[in-house]
Amino acid sequence: MTSRGARALLVLVAAAMVCLAGCASAAPPEDAPGADPGSATRNAPGADARPSYVCGGTPVSAEALAARTPVEELAGAAAEALAGAVFDDGTPLVLEDPSAWFVVGTSDREVTLLRPVEPDEAPDAPAADHEQVTVSWVEATNVAGWLVTSLGPCSLTIDLGDLGVPLIALDPGRPLDPASREVHLLVTEQACNSGRDADGRIEIVRLDEGDERIEIVLGVRPEGGAHSCPTNPPTPFTVTLTEPLGERTVVDATLHSRPALRAG
Repeated sequence: MTSRGARALLVLVAAAMVCLAGCASAAPPEDAPGADPGSATRNAPGADARPSYVCGGTPVSAEALAARTPVEELAGAAAEALAGAVFDDGTPLVLEDPSAWFVVGTSDREVTLLRPVEPDEAPDAPAADHEQVTVSWVEATNVAGWLVTSLGPCSLTIDLGDLGVPLIALDPGRPLDPASREVHLLVTEQACNSGRDADGRIEIVRLDEGDERIEIVLGVRPEGGAHSCPTNPPTPFTVTLTEPLGERTVVDATLHSRPALRAG
């Protein structure tokens, strides 16, 4: 997204921030420096612990997500950084609806915010359920200041570590059967893999079978090596439950929004 395109998304910020928004040369803080696949993993230890998330590659801790500290509560150097941040053409950052944004990370060189948005229903990408903005302290020849280094929609997903987060859909050719213990899925790897499927590399990270819904977290083990980036085909994958499905909803719990799975 270009800086001019991004600015089209932004409108007025709180008066306290507006009065500082022109401070492109705001000083930095004083201390700133110059699993086997399949059911074997369904009851893995620690499965009940709060997971960490990522949104557009930005780490989001469970603590920050639970706290949801409003951006209006920022103070000191972090508030000055946000108020003084500009795009690369010098236009100040002005947040739309400041009360909707919350803080997910601050340091002496970076401040990151999120705000929830309506999930994107596009079938070729995970639901974009948040907007993210990061401002960073940048030093270059004759230039030093807080710049907007990232801005745009993102999907808040569980951090799977070395595993990639795939797209998951129900297999329309094998629809859900309340009397069956099998859930037939189509799993599409998002990482570059030269247009090949993910057969043999899909892992069940977590499978929670509740009374009203089934929560599934799947990951894809990267194949490694250099790859081109055409769209990868979906890979059929079957999850076997301990009891018949019945009327329970099947949910993609990899996404923080936990949407019910739809037919691909």
